[in-house]
Amino acid sequence: SVDMAEYFAADGWRDILVAFPLNILEIDGLKRLARRARLGVLAEATDWLAALAAGAARPVDVWVKVDIGANRTGLDWNDRAGLARVCGETLRHPRLRLRGLLTHNGRTYGARTIEALAASHADSLGKMRRARRALEAAGFAGLEISVGDTPSCSRLGDVEGVDEIRPG
Repeated sequence: SVDMAEYFAADGWRDILVAFPLNILEIDGLKRLARRARLGVLAEATDWLAALAAGAARPVDVWVKVDIGANRTGLDWNDRAGLARVCGETLRHPRLRLRGLLTHNGRTYGARTIEALAASHADSLGKMRRARRALEAAGFAGLEISVGDTPSCSRLGDVEGVDEIRPG
């Protein structure tokens, strides 16, 4: 949350990701954070990107929030037009840096065996890789992939093609 991020920034943290989709009510707090730390935000729509960019003192990293089947937040991994729309809008603003695609595979929490956990994790990674390839074909090169959920990060080792894991 923005409140938690401000707490960490006050304690000297200099690379912070606010792991909730952009909210217009938090834009001022995000702009303050961007002055104190390298800031990353999640976007699943284009609505608030211009407002964030308008007063950002330093560039802000934008991660496109992808839903790989948990049906919680984010754009569907196969919504090529929606994903491209958020990527394109991000690139229109010099103060925003398109960083990549980010997901949270909440489905792993229901896995009751290591095999079920591995299958869910493999499905998630496959969808993220396919989404990135589709965006690369549309002209969005160099996108990173960020994944994170406690079960797969603590029990599995396959993170091939992933640039960042968020284990907790």
